[in-house]
Amino acid sequence: MTPPRRRRPPPGPPPNPPPFTVLAKPRFVAPGLPSDLAAFYARHEGVGRGASCEKNQVRLHTLAELTPAVGAEFWVEGDESEFPGWQEFRAIRVAYGNFGEAFLYVTGGGDFRFGSILAVGKNVVPDVVRVMALNHADWLARLRRDNWLELGISGLGDQPPMKVALLRRYFRLLNPRQEW
Repeated sequence: MTPPRRRRPPPGPPPNPPPFTVLAKPRFVAPGLPSDLAAFYARHEGVGRGASCEKNQVRLHTLAELTPAVGAEFWVEGDESEFPGWQEFRAIRVAYGNFGEAFLYVTGGGDFRFGSILAVGKNVVPDVVRVMALNHADWLARLRRDNWLELGISGLGDQPPMKVALLRRYFRLLNPRQEW
């Protein structure tokens, strides 16, 4: 009988760790979070804001670190008419990134779909707001495919041309007012 072949690791840099851990058993999450976030945090814990930037470009908050966010605290400058409803905007901070950006889960107000994930911050080029995904699960799935890097913020850099083209198309669809 021939022993099973061992798989070779894929070429390239070693995989980055995910920005969360899987809990040994599900936990109770108090009411108040949107159902998809509550389901995620019932089975996972974010690495937290204090996690190493070197290992985690995106640091998902722990359940205890999830905090509400309102539009007025993120307004940097510019014409408010470009972002109708910004003052009524509501979200939950779900993560921070290496470039000072906050990742927000939209819960109301503004021009953004409920549940979408936004990156907000002065270093989010070309604007201060960028839609990263239409929901939390899609955002995590894309991060996983991209080795837990937020290429929509850090840049497309050394990615293969086909992947660059796909990501540009994806972000153009989510952010039609921005150049890609």
